[in-house]
Amino acid sequence: MKPPLTLAIGLKIFLIVLLAGSVPYCTSCDNNNDEFSNSVPVTYYLSGDNKLSTDAEPDGGWQYITNYIYPTGTTSCQWSVHLNHNITKDAYGYDLLFFSATDAVVKIEFILLESSQETLLASKELNVLYINETTAYQHHVELETNPLKGINPRSGKDGELIFRIKHISGSDRVEIFYDANPGTFGCTFISVYQDQ
Repeated sequence: MKPPLTLAIGLKIFLIVLLAGSVPYCTSCDNNNDEFSNSVPVTYYLSGDNKLSTDAEPDGGWQYITNYIYPTGTTSCQWSVHLNHNITKDAYGYDLLFFSATDAVVKIEFILLESSQETLLASKELNVLYINETTAYQHHVELETNPLKGINPRSGKDGELIFRIKHISGSDRVEIFYDANPGTFGCTFISVYQDQ
């Protein structure tokens, strides 16, 4: 037995109102304005004092970072910065210059340090090829178009971001150096997404 026409129309109206009322509620979950919703790319330059800074060194010109990595002994070096904002995406970029007298392999690591606990965010082994005595080898990964993918911690504020380079193979030391002039070939930096 079919329900009366007025009852059927009433049920349809009730369902339409119910569904219409639930749409803003469902979509509001995707459009929240929490601290992670406004991601911006941030560039940190490597410096000679083992720090990461949003400002390149002011004096320009080629400067060799004092940290070298070796097959034995000092096999790694790192730079760090205190984070005032959270890391918000799983994308990481870098522009690095290396020199070794023979071919070598290094490993780069993006690490989040919170309360003495290290979390590896992303890592990659890089080949450092010997070209000639006066030519560095560059590795460049663009954060916004072709990033190194890792994990998204959605945290980090008041922690430390550490960028570490390790010597993996090769018979000679590896030099890491940079040109302190922003916007010119050789600026050595890493980049991450952070909230504002």
